[in-house]
Amino acid sequence: MENSEHTKEGCDESFLLSLGGALHRFGIPAHRLEADLTSTASTLDVEAQFFSTPTSLTAAFGPLGHQQSALVRIDPGEVQLEKLVELEDVIDRVNDGELTTREAQHRVDEIAKARGRYSPAAIVAAFCIVSASASVFFGGRWVEVLAAGALGLLSGLLAVTLGKRPLTSRLFMIVSAAVAAFSAALAARLVPGLSVHVITLSGLIVMVPGLTLT
Repeated sequence: MENSEHTKEGCDESFLLSLGGALHRFGIPAHRLEADLTSTASTLDVEAQFFSTPTSLTAAFGPLGHQQSALVRIDPGEVQLEKLVELEDVIDRVNDGELTTREAQHRVDEIAKARGRYSPAAIVAAFCIVSASASVFFGGRWVEVLAAGALGLLSGLLAVTLGKRPLTSRLFMIVSAAVAAFSAALAARLVPGLSVHVITLSGLIVMVPGLTLT
């Protein structure tokens, strides 16, 4: 019986760490992450405390003075509201007793591995349209609109290419900014009167924090 209880406790702790890692990766705020894990741990009768940083999650299991700590290293990703909603549903169902820890763990793994809703082609098209639209907002002429759309297309291609892996995704901002600046300067030399500032800003507008979410 003692071994069974110990196994269940270990399974619960593993689930909490996996759930916390997924919530963190998909962009939940730190205070929400800690609150959700604390409430779920309470439901599972697991005594635990949690602390979130931008690149890690620390958990301490057990009573004060006799705790065992666990550290999960995390590569932060972009905010993905759909996956956060699905994970919150898992939390609600666990708290309501509708899912066992093993079932919930399986569901968390499914959510984490699932592909995004939008295809790479749709993402690239969105980058292009947003940049062209921003050029109109900044007072660009039709030639700036076309140039900005082209820069947005380049940024979108870099986003889907470099975003495939955590290591290369960190290079996206600087590489995309360098490509956009160089391309804008080159376009201005080829097309007299072209506004470098308008097309550069429009081509990089998608990188403004929160705009990809919008």
